[in-house]
Amino acid sequence: MPRIRKPLGSVPANVAANASNASNAPKSTPAKSSKKRKSTDTENQPPSAAPSSKSSKKNPAPPPETRPEDDILDVSCIVDTHPDEPFEVFDTCDTVRRKIRALLANPKYPKITQAALCRAIVKAAYGEDSDKTIQSASLGAFLKKKGPLAGNTSAVYYAAYVFFEKLRIKQGKPKSSDREIMEELWWDGGVDTKTVASSVKFVISSAARGVAMDKYGKPRVVY
Repeated sequence: MPRIRKPLGSVPANVAANASNASNAPKSTPAKSSKKRKSTDTENQPPSAAPSSKSSKKNPAPPPETRPEDDILDVSCIVDTHPDEPFEVFDTCDTVRRKIRALLANPKYPKITQAALCRAIVKAAYGEDSDKTIQSASLGAFLKKKGPLAGNTSAVYYAAYVFFEKLRIKQGKPKSSDREIMEELWWDGGVDTKTVASSVKFVISSAARGVAMDKYGKPRVVY
């Protein structure tokens, strides 16, 4: 086995003296050390596959998938031209109830709950930063009523009307014939959402049998 050369500081004195006398003898050209060849071989070798910092990082999570429910409930693209003024309502309560039931029962949007719809109509009518809330119980109570103006002072009625009107504009749909008739009949500010319709009293002639309400919420005298 070849001897391993020790550092100069650890060689004994007598060995160091013999090495000094031998240093005056002619020296032949030493062959390249195997250590150097080894280092040369190492340099020629391809670099080892070190773990890349980029490859070690996890792939970014894909963006969340937009559901059909999220798209139809979002009407924020429709900007209010007069945000400080209330909307004029030109749908009866029965019409708004019909639209609510149709949306909740639509098989294309199975994940729309009453709570989700309540949040959507609040954002549509009062803005995303509004502190106003509408509970599912209020929505259920409004849906149980019957009549063109039954529930006209409910927050659900007003907010849902604004939501469906913005949705109509977003989808590019025209106004219905009933909607155009409502605009003609309720031209002076739209349906009253402040006074309970059933509390309004009418004075009629003795020849009349009473007052009835048509499908558009307008009273008419019955003889």
